[in-house]
Amino acid sequence: MRVREVVIGAALALAATSTTGVGLAAAEVPHPAPVACGAEATVIDATKVRSEPTTHSTAVGRLDKGEQVCSHGMRTGGTYEACGSKDDHWDQITFKGEKRYVASACLRA
Repeated sequence: MRVREVVIGAALALAATSTTGVGLAAAEVPHPAPVACGAEATVIDATKVRSEPTTHSTAVGRLDKGEQVCSHGMRTGGTYEACGSKDDHWDQITFKGEKRYVASACLRA
């Protein structure tokens, strides 16, 4: 992606120079904004990471006790029994660059 941005930036600078005689600074090339973390949380017991907020969805990974995650808020979903609780609240997290879900009972802010 970075190569594409540089090529596009160079083309814009060349176009601006040829029409106005003034070049564009490299800082003016737009870059995608980083995804902000809603709130950091710690995993209190090993748990599965799911594609949707329900135990019927695909388990796409696992988090171990003590790992840090970035939570983007809580969602209501399917009921689960995990980490000593029976609940239907799930935290949406970023896992391997994707929005995924973890049982909220397994996280502590």
